Amino acid sequence: VMPLFWKPYKSDVTTFIEQLKAARPALEDEQRAGRALLWDKRIDRDAQADYSDARVLLSNIYSSQGLKDKAIEIMQTGASANDPKQLFNLGLALLNSGKNQEAAEAFLKVEAAEPANAEAQYYLATGALSSGRTEECVTRLEKYLALGPKNDQNKATAEGLLAALKKK
Repeated sequence: VMPLFWKPYKSDVTTFIEQLKAARPALEDEQRAGRALLWDKRIDRDAQADYSDARVLLSNIYSSQGLKDKAIEIMQTGASANDPKQLFNLGLALLNSGKNQEAAEAFLKVEAAEPANAEAQYYLATGALSSGRTEECVTRLEKYLALGPKNDQNKATAEGLLAALKKK
């Protein structure tokens, strides 16, 4: 049985919100406008390109954990058909996953966009060697070294490999 003078309970929070809305009738519209500043926006692909370094790191983490397909997926989602840096990183992810033909295609796109990209030449040379295309490997290694590579470890490997191939 309900008491005769029963009054519904209203929490302090509910009371505060009702008073706030009464004092500021435009509050909900202001909240919507504030939300629109940060959310409900179309994805800006140009701004997203700035995250390519983060994608590379995440791809490397997945690759080191043996999740090679996930590493490739991360790189493919960010790889623009026109961005040599992203295509190069996609090529590395594919190469690390044993997808040599697909990696070569990515590195060839890098070469087409940036003919002076020494590292693309290096990976194309190693791909040619693993496929038994020794002459192409020699040509690409010579081009790699002529471009003045910055990676000392790859440079030393290329010099040693080129010397060994020329002796044959």
